[in-house]
Amino acid sequence: MISCESIIVIGQGKVAKECARIARDKFDNVKLLDINEISNLDEYFNSLKGHLIISANNTYIFKPRCVENNAIINYHNALFPNHRSK
Repeated sequence: MISCESIIVIGQGKVAKECARIARDKFDNVKLLDINEISNLDEYFNSLKGHLIISANNTYIFKPRCVENNAIINYHNALFPNHRSK
């Protein structure tokens, strides 16, 4: 089993809240972040290491340092017609 410092859910609306609720049913250290409450998102996310980040209906684009140091699940509720698999 993979261990992580905490689970961070970032996003807006019902989907993000439901992701956080489901995670809290199984894990102790779950945070639901409101991106409007963090003054410098780049600094915040680049400082994280060893977290599971669940991005649910979120507009923030994670920088390489954050991606390299954390596990990220990106939920996007839309089709990507210009980015199809081949």
